[in-house]
Amino acid sequence: MSHRDGSERERLLRAAAEGDRSARETLVQTHVDWVREALEARRGAALDVGDLFQEGTVGLLQAIDRFNESGSDDFEAFARRSISEHMDGALQAEDAAATEARVVVQAAEDFERVEIQLHRVHGRPPTDEEIARQLEWTVARTLEVRQIVERARTHHDEEILPFLDSDEVSMDDIERMVDERSQDGE
Repeated sequence: MSHRDGSERERLLRAAAEGDRSARETLVQTHVDWVREALEARRGAALDVGDLFQEGTVGLLQAIDRFNESGSDDFEAFARRSISEHMDGALQAEDAAATEARVVVQAAEDFERVEIQLHRVHGRPPTDEEIARQLEWTVARTLEVRQIVERARTHHDEEILPFLDSDEVSMDDIERMVDERSQDGE
């Protein structure tokens, strides 16, 4: 970048820090390629490209807002680091959410398996304490997982309910339900 371009960027950064929205927008438009490059480096990541681009843009905006008070003298390095940190943070959050979802699903499956086993053994629905002991969980965790399982069962029952009395179900109802499920990503 030439000295003149560097001076213009410094002027825009000062103006943006003082609240000039036009200067801020110009800086974003001028340096959005840094976001695209960071996105390209993360191709195939678990997060949607649009979401990841948005996170990188937030990083660029924060770099613009914070550069003057950062003590840094290299805006490009500062901005690229901010862009990367935001993208990587979003990817880590997505990974943590996916891990948490797997843990919840596994817990629900374990709960149901033990609930069925104990019901067969005792000839009655098991207590939360019996399930907790079998799974080596606390009763509080068992109750939390029970609530998750019961909500899932209720949701499932509500989806099936229209099909139980086929005289009252039309093809339009079936098509609507299929459309809703595909929109929900199920």
